[in-house]
Amino acid sequence: MRKSFWEYVDKTDDCWIWNGYRDHDGYGIVSYKHVPWRVPRLAYFWLMGDIPDEFDVCHHCDNPPCLRPDHLFLGDDAINSQDMMRKGRHRVTIGEDKPNRLLSNEIVREILSNPPTKHGDIAKIARGIGISHGALMHVLKRRTWKHISI
Repeated sequence: MRKSFWEYVDKTDDCWIWNGYRDHDGYGIVSYKHVPWRVPRLAYFWLMGDIPDEFDVCHHCDNPPCLRPDHLFLGDDAINSQDMMRKGRHRVTIGEDKPNRLLSNEIVREILSNPPTKHGDIAKIARGIGISHGALMHVLKRRTWKHISI
């Protein structure tokens, strides 16, 4: 397994890139002893030793398919989040960029340009567009969707 594993790695002067199957996040995935492993974790395990369950294998290079040992380090969720923030890789999503949003810019503009004033109207509109009364109140009071101008 180990020999065939390394045949999928392109060792450049910078990163060691996994050229086999990758998941939707760009991490290589292989089966080792009938268990799926992310490739950087398996490479770290083989080259550096045991990994405590509560730790992730993180990248100094921020390159998910990289396996180069000196680019990898162990970190728990807090360390990984701090590393992401320090490097400016965090992404704040608002409005239509949120993957599970229920509203659109167009609907919010329509609501804000002709806001309901009666409690019954607010509840009726909220039900009609599939959101809660509270969510609609947040839009009307400009707590959410603040980036939308009318």
